[in-house]
Amino acid sequence: MTQHIDLRASQLLFNHGPGSILETTRGPVVVSHFGGLDSSIGMLTNGRMVFPREFEIIEPRLSGLLPVGIAGGPPPKLHRVPSNPEIDNQRSWILSTKEFPSWLLCRNPDHPSGNFYLFQAGSRCPICPEDDFHTAIRFVAYCRQGHLDDIRWSGAMHRGQEMCQETTYEWRETTSAMSGIEITCTSCGISMRLDELSRSIGACRGRHPQLEGRGEPPERPGCGEREIVTLRQSSVLWQSDTKRVVTIPNTDSIPILLMECLRREVNSKTPFTEILGDGEMYQSSGRITIPAGFHPDSDRSEQFLHYIEYQRNRATGRSIRKHEALMRLSQDSYGLENVRRDYERLIGVGGPATMVDSLRAEFIGLMQDRGSRPTIENLDASQGNSSGRTIFRIDEGSFKANIGRLTIVGEPVTTLRTVTAIRGFFRGSLDSDEPPPNIVDTPFNDDGQYWYPAADAFGEGVLLWLDDDSPSLNEEGDHWNRWLSVHEGFVDEAIGDPNRVKKHLFRAYDGADSSDRQRTSEALVESTPEFVWWHTFAHHLIRVVQAETGYSSSAICERVYVVREGDRWRTAVLLYVTEGGMDGTLGGLTSLLPNLQVYFDRLHEDAEICSNDPLCEEAQSPVVPNIGCYACTLNPETSCEHRNLFLDRLLMLEAAEL
Repeated sequence: MTQHIDLRASQLLFNHGPGSILETTRGPVVVSHFGGLDSSIGMLTNGRMVFPREFEIIEPRLSGLLPVGIAGGPPPKLHRVPSNPEIDNQRSWILSTKEFPSWLLCRNPDHPSGNFYLFQAGSRCPICPEDDFHTAIRFVAYCRQGHLDDIRWSGAMHRGQEMCQETTYEWRETTSAMSGIEITCTSCGISMRLDELSRSIGACRGRHPQLEGRGEPPERPGCGEREIVTLRQSSVLWQSDTKRVVTIPNTDSIPILLMECLRREVNSKTPFTEILGDGEMYQSSGRITIPAGFHPDSDRSEQFLHYIEYQRNRATGRSIRKHEALMRLSQDSYGLENVRRDYERLIGVGGPATMVDSLRAEFIGLMQDRGSRPTIENLDASQGNSSGRTIFRIDEGSFKANIGRLTIVGEPVTTLRTVTAIRGFFRGSLDSDEPPPNIVDTPFNDDGQYWYPAADAFGEGVLLWLDDDSPSLNEEGDHWNRWLSVHEGFVDEAIGDPNRVKKHLFRAYDGADSSDRQRTSEALVESTPEFVWWHTFAHHLIRVVQAETGYSSSAICERVYVVREGDRWRTAVLLYVTEGGMDGTLGGLTSLLPNLQVYFDRLHEDAEICSNDPLCEEAQSPVVPNIGCYACTLNPETSCEHRNLFLDRLLMLEAAEL
């Protein structure tokens, strides 16, 4: 029987993706690149399935956030990782692995010296013939460019000297720390402590073990980056770089609607300003009248609606409904701006999509007037939902509750879908003083078409925002002004060099623009006091919900929206729960809305005092990198999209005047 380990698709995205070290009963291995999936599936299914095409997940907005891979190549696509039942084989592996590291340590307690012995795989312990005590060495070497390799024990030990033919070393541990481990060459007797050896191993040799076949020798083309020694189970060795979107049918359908309604203009790459100019002509001529029920809020919106109405009059059948849907999405300035951006990307002049753009699109879709929310069905844009399965629904009815002087509206999102893709991984800490680590891309290259592994999940959520009649957040307090100063400082730094703040922020690396201060401010929105307030509020509400209901706080995720509209920020937060492979979560979260005031009252009570006071209360926030207080604010990493940064309980209390 083929040896294999069962993993969920989500584990491959967040914990055990390509390039990670997986501990197995037979020793540690490196998970191979997903490209190896093709031959594996072909072998297991006798060619009945074609990977990755038969496992595609269609989510255009998420695809637009991922690198194309080849300049001028087609847009990237997403694939899910198939399960064993799907390929009708319950007993074999799908993903291949490679044994790593190759150096072994014999821990036989019967060694006469009482010490251990280090040797390379293929050799044997010089003292005992038994294999029962051989285990892989727990130390490996990596660099911040994403390479991973065995430690060069011989080269480091004999640096500047002729290396011995024998590659066996005596390993003596007085403590588990690197300074408490002494290594001695059994041939020449040279000794060195592990901490000293770690400083003399030299430059990285550029190895990517996840790209090597099971029986292939290591490839080391060279790198030159400083190599770092660490434990093979250290979290810094592999951290996934993922992108996630919430599928919102109306905003996600804009590119599809544009291709349907303005195909001739897109194909001819007509500038958007010319479309507005033609719309102005139809408007002034009086021959084209906007139907009743549309209320444009600007001249530009009105011009665009006149142009689309002209096209609608020439359309037939279901295409007429698509023109009407596009008009609904663009009748206000905010919606028109997103239509313009999507249109310009289609004609190749708008630049790549960013996480800022994606979150703005989600926010628009969530906050759209209820009568203006076209569903996936009435747009005939299935977004990969060929089964007719509902992927997004907000039920009628909302609930209001007060937190301090503020009134917050809560609305039930009874069905939603999230799609998460892994772009790649990085090795090294984000919070060090060094430049951010390099991201190693892990797409599958199918003859020039790049495919990224992804997983979708269905669930429910609660959408919260500030009521229109509510007072605004108090912007006069000390904490508010401190965060405002931090944000302005980040913007100044990013305009000079975005990499200087990249390591602290979730979105900075794909939105900062040195030529546009407002665009840069949007990219660094995490450091704004508005974001910090809503982020902290979301964390405290999640903690209250899990304490009052038994809901796991690690299961409730957050999505904080702080979006620029003119000279102000529009804000909301989505708390949601999703389950992979299920239709949803049976309404456990949305059923809490009728008792929203109860949870807000408990939030107020819990936030007043922290068990870590006076340390928490006297902390001079913000501190960058800012980490929330573990006693009152931190949530599990699976719940927080922002690494538990940019949290401030005292700002939350101050701005709500609690």
